[in-house]
Amino acid sequence: MPLCAVIDVGTNSVKLLVAELREGRIEKVRERTDVTRLGEGLGGSGSIDEAAAARTIEAVCAMAGEARALGAEGPVVVGTMALRIAKNAEEFRRRAADASGLAIEVLSEEEEARLSYRAAISAGRARGPIAVFDIGGGSLELIRGTGRKIESARSYPLGVRLLTEKFLRSDPVRPEMLRELIVYVESYLDGLPRASAPLAGVGGTATTIASVQIRAARYDPDRIDGTVVPLEEVGRQIELFASLGVRERRSVPGLLPERADVILAGVAVVRVVLEKSGASSFRATGRGLRHGVLLDRWGDPGVRT
Repeated sequence: MPLCAVIDVGTNSVKLLVAELREGRIEKVRERTDVTRLGEGLGGSGSIDEAAAARTIEAVCAMAGEARALGAEGPVVVGTMALRIAKNAEEFRRRAADASGLAIEVLSEEEEARLSYRAAISAGRARGPIAVFDIGGGSLELIRGTGRKIESARSYPLGVRLLTEKFLRSDPVRPEMLRELIVYVESYLDGLPRASAPLAGVGGTATTIASVQIRAARYDPDRIDGTVVPLEEVGRQIELFASLGVRERRSVPGLLPERADVILAGVAVVRVVLEKSGASSFRATGRGLRHGVLLDRWGDPGVRT
């Protein structure tokens, strides 16, 4: 099987996955994340900022070159929330295509949810019902299913980049700002069905929380794959990150320094998800949207709605 490559252009970060599929298993060759903050200022202006666009296009070009140098097919490039809502998304995509030679496919909310779910179940742990949350820079996806069958999927505008810029405008964050953010998230998630299945967390927020829990010497999604994080630990991390400024957070063991500015919003969203669903914990998975895309394009799509 040839090498395959996926680039995920998110609202907060750009991720590269180069891997080989062997009998349905993902054998990773190269994986990296660049935090480019494509959605910086998007909530206020409605448009992608010029500096954020330049950073992101540079990252896409570098990752495309890296994948090609390894001899990978593709890369397939996908975009999510920022490119769904930005007024100048088409202009950004044209510039990115001109620079990299690659077209960015903008995923719908439904497709993003399906592929995140595909990633969550791909490690083979989910034999029965499962609930999955995926918190990105621009949106939160909540998906429920059994095995390969998705039963419900919802997307909410509760991404960590957008929430941080909307509510957490001081450094350190003032308590009333955090309370306002939590109330705002609760207003979207009121009426969330009670958990009747194990809860799995996909994406950088979930893996970062697990990484901080185990006090990892460095952030490594593969190392924390399968780590169970109790609700009490989520609450502890809210208190920790709320007590620190962004510069101080960068020294917290297990935290990728580039996520220091948005981690508090992410942990707050996770707590609300757990509380509203009645779950006492979640299991972090080191796989994300890019893994779902790779399996979908080069393997067995495997998930139906």
